[in-house]
Amino acid sequence: MKSLRLKIALILMGFLSVLVGTTILLNYLFLDEYYMYSKNEALYNSYLLIQQLYQGDIEAIDDELSDLQDKNNMIITILSASQGFIYPYSDYTPTKLPNDLKSALSKYNEDSKANNRDHFLILEDVWVYDSDELFITLQTPISAIDETINVVTEFFTVISITISFLGVILVSVIANRLTRPIEEITSVATNIANLQFDQKLESKSQDELGQLTSTINLLSVQLQKHIFSLEDDIKTKENLEEVRKQFISNVSHELKTPLSLILGYTEGLKVGLSKEDQDFYCEVIEDETIKMSKLVNKLLQISQMESGQMELCMEEFDLLDLVESILKKNLLRFKEKNTSYTIDINLAEIIIEADYDYVEQVVTNYLSNALAHVEANGNITIRAYKQDCWAVIEVINSGSHIPHNEIDNIWDSFYKVNKARTREYGGHGLGLYIVKMILDMHQGEYYVFNTTNGVCFGVRFRAKN
Repeated sequence: MKSLRLKIALILMGFLSVLVGTTILLNYLFLDEYYMYSKNEALYNSYLLIQQLYQGDIEAIDDELSDLQDKNNMIITILSASQGFIYPYSDYTPTKLPNDLKSALSKYNEDSKANNRDHFLILEDVWVYDSDELFITLQTPISAIDETINVVTEFFTVISITISFLGVILVSVIANRLTRPIEEITSVATNIANLQFDQKLESKSQDELGQLTSTINLLSVQLQKHIFSLEDDIKTKENLEEVRKQFISNVSHELKTPLSLILGYTEGLKVGLSKEDQDFYCEVIEDETIKMSKLVNKLLQISQMESGQMELCMEEFDLLDLVESILKKNLLRFKEKNTSYTIDINLAEIIIEADYDYVEQVVTNYLSNALAHVEANGNITIRAYKQDCWAVIEVINSGSHIPHNEIDNIWDSFYKVNKARTREYGGHGLGLYIVKMILDMHQGEYYVFNTTNGVCFGVRFRAKN
């Protein structure tokens, strides 16, 4: 940037030097001639003015002639052919006598050209007024002209030096003023190149530089937005890749155990076994096959949901009837677990518009999760109520709390809080993940929190008025 400032300073200084130098040169070469020309014009114009003023009586214009002499620093002499000198006598003696006025006319043309003498600038002419020939002479001292020219030359020299001195200061100020915005733009552009977008430019003008400033700011904002978006996309891709790897690992793990059991018991059937042992082996193989089938079905369902291939079949139905139907289907499971249940519902009906099968799967998954984690001889409470525009279902089981640092993770696929008990209850860590996806499809809400004696899982669907 110093180079640019120096270039601007040199250009301005060069322009200023040429301007001052040209002024001095023109003054030196042409001031004398111009000033002499100007004085000649003054003499000639004064001569014309005398012709206009004179009406035959010289005394009538005495004051005007006196003012004209003082104003132009000249001496006026008027010689009449009939009267002699009619305007004050001067030391200057005409080069021609009155009797020779006609020959003077041939010497000085009608345009009244001025003659240069050694000490005076002189204009002489013969003018005929009312048959009287007047020899008019106007003269101004050359010494006064030279003195004026010298004063003007000195003045121009002083002015040129002063302008040069002030010009250096002005050039420095202008160079700094012109380069400062460029320095700021360069600084911001460097920061942008280093992916630092906190610095912004202040637009102080509406010219091209101001437009460039606004463009740089807009570029910074847009580039920052796109970089953040790209970073988010990269993170999303990395997360998806991590999820994919984790998914494959989880599926492999979930299938490994039942396949190992099936393989082991199948090999056992090849050897001689009693009828009772054969039946037991077949039951184990069948049970593990059913578990794998359920796992595969859940994986297929999740895949369809994630790809958007699952469509909702929306219909209006009573949520309380659905809860009652699910409880009836699971009465045997309550008996097998030696678990009691409580229904906390005070409304006659709660109408919602949703996909009946998906809502049934949500409530069933919650109930299965509660049965898997309820304490021995514990209790499960099913609660349904309306809250503003929401229809709410909560399944509460007594038992151990979910660790606080794991509550946000239980909605992830294949996540298991108690991995030691998962195999015992046939869980794969997919039930709550499916609940989450179903609620997202319905634009509903899902939640979980620890109660005093257990855990509460809940969902909210939009209720019909």
